[in-house]
Amino acid sequence: MQAKVRICSLSGDHFKVCCKHKLWGANSFAPKSWAVGDILVFKVDNELAGVARVAGTAYMDDTPIWDNGLFFYRVKLKFDKILNVRERIPFDGEVKACFVEKWGRNWGWVLQNKYPLPADVAEVVLKKMGI
Repeated sequence: MQAKVRICSLSGDHFKVCCKHKLWGANSFAPKSWAVGDILVFKVDNELAGVARVAGTAYMDDTPIWDNGLFFYRVKLKFDKILNVRERIPFDGEVKACFVEKWGRNWGWVLQNKYPLPADVAEVVLKKMGI
């Protein structure tokens, strides 16, 4: 089975926490459907900032990690790439154009809900990230 690719939009501070703890957290059931090997591309301040693979099955934990919520549905990550601020890749341009072409004005729902990207869109995103 081919890995699913998703984009996760978050703040710079929360991206640092994810990198530090090698962890993604959510208050929805979404991570429960993610498989080991699935790929998360992180979008920070309208730039692509990192790529990680799901490294374990989702679990529940109430240990405080983030400063703005519990995010008790969690999944461990293995980062393939973390870009510093100067290296980050703009989301606007070719990447956003793919989203607009595929979903029109509703493209933001794909990010908000972390829907798996179709192969053609995933290919553009991963190529931009050098993966």
